[in-house]
Amino acid sequence: LIQTEIDQKGHPGLVSFERLDWSLFPLKLTIHGLHLRDREGQTCLQAKRVTVTPNTDESHREKRDISVVAPKVVIEDFALNLRWNQHGKLELSEAFRTRSFDWKKTKRAPLKLRIDTPVIVLKNGDLALNWPTFALSFTDLNTRGTLSLIQKDLAIEIDSLTAQNSTFEIMHPSPALQKRLGPLAAKST
Repeated sequence: LIQTEIDQKGHPGLVSFERLDWSLFPLKLTIHGLHLRDREGQTCLQAKRVTVTPNTDESHREKRDISVVAPKVVIEDFALNLRWNQHGKLELSEAFRTRSFDWKKTKRAPLKLRIDTPVIVLKNGDLALNWPTFALSFTDLNTRGTLSLIQKDLAIEIDSLTAQNSTFEIMHPSPALQKRLGPLAAKST
């Protein structure tokens, strides 16, 4: 078992995985047993297999400018948990925030980041979308779409989504809402 422990202060490791397979012809990276956690040790993404087909012609790294283009990413047998804060911002960076690294503390120009995935496929998994006041969850989910991240702007486009079950949950329903909706106020499917 190969495990990456990024933080040495007793916090859970950011990323762990069982095995990496790298193929040059065709160019492809497969990560087996991927587990990504946030600062509290909660799972953000767990997947049996993630296969990335990168495009090295369009991807580059120049000083503080990183561009990753992967025409196809397939995530299989997964559990994905996404959380939004009270301001409506997706907390993707929470897993990386305030981690300690043994790097020289110097002032640098801001990092420019671009991730472009024209085809992202999610197969046989569970998806949880959590906001401070409500949540959506899907089980046995299969979907296909695109993902683009440029600096702080995230765009996700979903062509189709199928799930065996879905749940809508109101986290803290007000007394008036509880009375109006009766038994559905706490949980609805």
